[in-house]
Amino acid sequence: MMLGAAGRGALAGLAWGLLARLFMRLIATTPEFTWGGTLAILGFSTLLGTGLGLVVGARRGGRSRWWRLAPVPGLVLFMSPGMTLVPGAVLVALALAVRSRAATVLLLLAALIAVVVPAVGLDGEGGEASPTGSLGLALVIVAVGLLGVGFHEWWRRWAPPTRHTPAGARSETRV
Repeated sequence: MMLGAAGRGALAGLAWGLLARLFMRLIATTPEFTWGGTLAILGFSTLLGTGLGLVVGARRGGRSRWWRLAPVPGLVLFMSPGMTLVPGAVLVALALAVRSRAATVLLLLAALIAVVVPAVGLDGEGGEASPTGSLGLALVIVAVGLLGVGFHEWWRRWAPPTRHTPAGARSETRV
């Protein structure tokens, strides 16, 4: 279960890294990319995805809460301009956690603002409007949403381990 979850997480992380690299290319005014930078983004996003997959597998398998630390090494991905994605992703994760529809809408609206303002600029002149720039902005929004879903999975409530009673033994229930 854990190995499969880690593999699915790694693939999701790699796909997210490819999406991130694509939107970077589309919104950059002077796209100058290196293979080293591209491979670093793909590697760290795969590492983050693997850690998130391990968290999901550990939670479903009833394992220790210490597995929550698995994604921490992948956070290196956000020690760069990628850190501008984190506030929006955190707001998406919070929106997924609240039960109030109004709070969810407000948090998602705040997340959208947290994504668009840094991408476009406070004065609205983040570059000339172009089809590729608009597509890039849409992909940034999708990437932040997916990252928020991953953060939500990371932070979700961890059910206490279930105790199994041997067959034939009576379990005591208190009312």
